[in-house]
Amino acid sequence: MLYPTLKLSEHWFAYGAVQLRSTPYFPYDAYYPEATVKADMIQAFLGYARQVKGVTVMAKAGRLSSAFGSFAIRYDDVENPLIDQPLVYSAPVRLNPNQLACGTNDILHQQAYAVDVVHYCGGAPGHNHGVVPVTLYGLPGIELGFASRHFDGRFQVTNSSPINPLSLTAAGQSAQWTAGGGFTPWHSLRIGASAYRGSYLGAPLRPLLPAGGSLRDYAATGAGVDAQFQHGRTLVRGEWQWFQLPMPRFRQQPSLQAGYVEAKVTMTPRIYLAARGGAQTFGAITDTRGVSADQFAPSRGFLESGLGFRLNRMQLVKLSYQWVRLGDQRGTRDNVAALQFVTSVHQISKAIR
Repeated sequence: MLYPTLKLSEHWFAYGAVQLRSTPYFPYDAYYPEATVKADMIQAFLGYARQVKGVTVMAKAGRLSSAFGSFAIRYDDVENPLIDQPLVYSAPVRLNPNQLACGTNDILHQQAYAVDVVHYCGGAPGHNHGVVPVTLYGLPGIELGFASRHFDGRFQVTNSSPINPLSLTAAGQSAQWTAGGGFTPWHSLRIGASAYRGSYLGAPLRPLLPAGGSLRDYAATGAGVDAQFQHGRTLVRGEWQWFQLPMPRFRQQPSLQAGYVEAKVTMTPRIYLAARGGAQTFGAITDTRGVSADQFAPSRGFLESGLGFRLNRMQLVKLSYQWVRLGDQRGTRDNVAALQFVTSVHQISKAIR
């Protein structure tokens, strides 16, 4: 992770976050074992910040982390007490936004494939791996935000949805909004909420829509709450989120819920224990022919526990084990044991006059 930062004046600055990684690296990469090297531009924006009567007001323009949820703002191995990420930020939902699903049976049939998602009633050729409800890799857009002693808020307009991020040169871009905020009644507790809405289906579906229809008629909606509480050596965080992903040919649209709770206990200045548990459940669907299903995909659950040991203030070793449950599947096939070494480099700074 590289964090280039340029302070332009008292109020203006530029900021970036670049991730370089080989694959597979994250635990979920084991499902797509392609040996490649990837560079992800997570953030790259121009910002303006100013204090107004005790309130910090900030504006940003460029590639921004999504304002939805709370995990994205601490997406860094130094900040993450464990090794993996919550399911909602890493595990794809088996829907292909660039292809038209024929109906309920088409979506249910996706479970027969190991990693591919292919719908059968038209759209872009090929396949993809599905959609992640909230991207960790940023979106082009603008953001206005503020922070005071007890309240904070942010509002974004981006070129595409957090569930299907697009580049500025991609077809099918559509303005989206995302908003979030929080209340901190005292320094140890913060309660937050966020939401987003906008079209998420790809441009290849335009000619397949009902007469007079638009991609904006099928806007994805996300809503969530989050909380953080710290008492002494114990830090607890959690999120609950709900998403609806409308598609043509459905009367009861696909939806899902996800949540997790994590805790970190500092045992000594060098050692901490941590755990994170959560689940993802999928709603009922009914297509326009009346075919229905109680769930459009099997539920998922996980529990990751581990410990961290600080060799010094710049180096951290993590050891964790993750139990994974997919539907009614039993056994340890999808469990993950991981060891991670994290090192940081003192910031390199240079003043230019």
